Amino acid sequence: MKLLIIEANQPLAELTAALLESADRDQRRFQQITVAGDLETALCLLRGHDAVLCDDRFPLAPGARFIVEDWDVVQCEAARRGIRFVLYTGSPRALAGAKALGAAVLAKPAPVQEVYDALARARPGPGRKPAAVSTAAPAPLRSFGSHGQCISDRRLAAR
Repeated sequence: MKLLIIEANQPLAELTAALLESADRDQRRFQQITVAGDLETALCLLRGHDAVLCDDRFPLAPGARFIVEDWDVVQCEAARRGIRFVLYTGSPRALAGAKALGAAVLAKPAPVQEVYDALARARPGPGRKPAAVSTAAPAPLRSFGSHGQCISDRRLAAR
């Protein structure tokens, strides 16, 4: 599974990615974890992913100072594309809104295993069937420091 984490707080996003990578050590569900810190980047990257872990608030574009609560834009696009979506936020209003839409929700803070399990349980939207999860051994991890780039990448071994 290729996971996109949408979180405006870059250190928190990178920590979440590292913790999920650690939780995934035995099951190896994640092939790649990518971080986006704004709506524009998230929508551009969404296409190449199978699952989204999304906060409720983030800037509209890179460097923007205006913060928006546009998680529902991401959720609708993920559903349209058949991508699993989990809203991960501390906002009671956003959690209630996502539940009303039938989206998977998880309140911050949550233990990493709960986040991992929520992503595994989340159902993809009706747009397309989810990609098969590979059991192939992963290649070494790659790390980058800025939003919109791959935090960890497990490439499938050549068959």
